[in-house]
Amino acid sequence: MTITPSVDKKSFRTFSKDDKGSVAMILALIIVPLMIMIGFAIDFLRATNYRSKAAEALDIALLMTAQQYAYDKTIDVSAKTQANFNANWVGQALPPPTITAQVLPDNNIKGTISSTIPTTFMQIIGHDQMPIDVVSQVTANTKNLELVLVLDNTGSMDKPGKIDTLKTAASDLVTTVMANNGATNNVKVGIAPFSRYVNVGIDKAGKNWLKVPAPSCYKPLIHPEQCSGGTSGTPTTCYDNEGNPYACTTGGSNGTCPPSAYGSEVCKTWDGCVGSRDVPHNTEDDIYTTPTTKIPGIITWGDYACPKKVTPLTDSQSTILNNISAMNADGATYIPHGLMWGWRLLSDQEPFDQGEPYTNTKVTKVMVLMTDGENTRYPSYPYHNSAYFSGTNNLDPAKTAISNGLTATACTNIKAKGIKIYTVAFQVTDAPTKSMLETCASDPENYYDATSATALTQAFRDITLELINLRVAK
Repeated sequence: MTITPSVDKKSFRTFSKDDKGSVAMILALIIVPLMIMIGFAIDFLRATNYRSKAAEALDIALLMTAQQYAYDKTIDVSAKTQANFNANWVGQALPPPTITAQVLPDNNIKGTISSTIPTTFMQIIGHDQMPIDVVSQVTANTKNLELVLVLDNTGSMDKPGKIDTLKTAASDLVTTVMANNGATNNVKVGIAPFSRYVNVGIDKAGKNWLKVPAPSCYKPLIHPEQCSGGTSGTPTTCYDNEGNPYACTTGGSNGTCPPSAYGSEVCKTWDGCVGSRDVPHNTEDDIYTTPTTKIPGIITWGDYACPKKVTPLTDSQSTILNNISAMNADGATYIPHGLMWGWRLLSDQEPFDQGEPYTNTKVTKVMVLMTDGENTRYPSYPYHNSAYFSGTNNLDPAKTAISNGLTATACTNIKAKGIKIYTVAFQVTDAPTKSMLETCASDPENYYDATSATALTQAFRDITLELINLRVAK
């Protein structure tokens, strides 16, 4: 007897289409390896980040070691490289790896890192460590360096964290490039803080290149306040604008005190601040000894803020670091003035003659210009007046164009002397100013658009690597 099974075709079709269970099973099979792959990727990213930071720190360490070795062939290059590496590894999550270094037959110095970092997710397959290998080589260039930092000390730099970030970045640069100064004193650094004006220091009074102005004096008008009661002609007490009481008699029905006399004479003497020479000397480092070519000293009042005085080229690291630390932020912006004093600090003639002659091919002259804003002053020789429309917060394009043009001319003249210029725009939003700074730099890659404090720090770090005057050979 043949038995034919009875099949409900509708039920079969329903079963064949029900894929809920199969999807759940597939997901269960996929999700575990997927999570493992994501975990592995995280471990690899951590390793890549560690390797990148270690490679950068090794480059800097080897550069410093090579510079030390160039002047002292007896040093322990491994110990020096390890110490230099550790100094640049501060703040990292993992401890510094062990460095080995050796001098090659061609006098290059080779550094090697063979280390591991702990894994997190790869431990599930038995790999609790990931190897990190980094190799770098450098060769020394013993050419001397003269460096001037032209640093914006204007009021806008007083915003939270800005001036402090600049101080740290500049100090780190100086510490690195001057770290190996010894008997050779092959690196000299100067500082030209600028705002509306530049301060050459009151100790320069009497110099042949300077015109010191006479003291500026005036008698302040004491403005009486409203009288405290009484009727017309009644003796009472008034108060001057400093809150000091004086006897007076009310006058008239309005009950106000009579106008008071001018106060005692107030005088201000020259504090080291200087303005600009007139055309064509305003963008030239030429003669300074004739009546029309001397540097004009000016008396500053109110917002005529005079920054800390310039620091001539010196091989004293402590002097430079102390003067960077002493900088403060105040006043308006006039970039051409800062550039010109940066140039004068690199010169071999007065006003400052600490620089080597431009004909000395063993010396590299470098200027680093940092500013956080556009020119807000324009020249009215010897002063730098407001570039704003009267009574507004809007800059007059015609006036800023004058200042920008002078900035460009100064940059061109400085570069013509063989001075290399790096420029850093710190949180600058004005497009013409950024373009001006990029053009001012010796090469496009020497311009940095630092949009944040972190970017400013990195810009100075990048410049530091070049300023060591060494070549990294990977």
